[in-house]
Amino acid sequence: MSVRASGIKDVVVPFVVYNLPDRDCAAGASSGELSIANGGAALYKTEFIDPIRAILLDFPDIPVVLAIEPDSLANLVTNMGVSMCSHAAETYKTLIVYAIKQFALPNVSIYIDGGHSGWLGWPANLPGAAELCAKIWKDAGSPAQLRGLATNVAGYNGWSVATWYVPCTLYFPRDMYINLLFSQPRIHYPQPQLRREALHRGHNLRARRTGLVGHPPHR
Repeated sequence: MSVRASGIKDVVVPFVVYNLPDRDCAAGASSGELSIANGGAALYKTEFIDPIRAILLDFPDIPVVLAIEPDSLANLVTNMGVSMCSHAAETYKTLIVYAIKQFALPNVSIYIDGGHSGWLGWPANLPGAAELCAKIWKDAGSPAQLRGLATNVAGYNGWSVATWYVPCTLYFPRDMYINLLFSQPRIHYPQPQLRREALHRGHNLRARRTGLVGHPPHR
């Protein structure tokens, strides 16, 4: 309401949608209020996603960016050996698809969980990450509002070698990760992973730990 009342133009309002039942299934460090065992899937729809949709419908003139459930899909790529993750996998996917469908409104841009490059940016993880993200997009009806992946939300990695922040630790630079997913072919990676899966929206949302948001194109 304050954005509308202020009369300010060219404002984009970002939110992180984060309340899956049994969330953060591998670590449990940020487990939330809902559990699958206690009807959390139904509550997620009726008491979390549906009310957010109702609010969005009240503000059709305000551009909104939604980062959907960080620390979720990335866990389904690398942590299926954890019993809570394997148990929650289908629920995660079903509810994320539901959220995307509910939020696919004209004024909304949606980004799904891309983990971060130190997590999914390795050759062994890229194909599975691309396949899963593309499946979510297709299962949601391939909406134009789904613009790409949100990285640097569930964990953080530097944008380039120059910004690696942990000395003497090997990190996979985020610029390489994004380019491998979206951009032109590189040596050792003859075909970008998301393009092969037909999900090449060409954008990545960087939700920085400073709270700033940007979405540079990687076409």
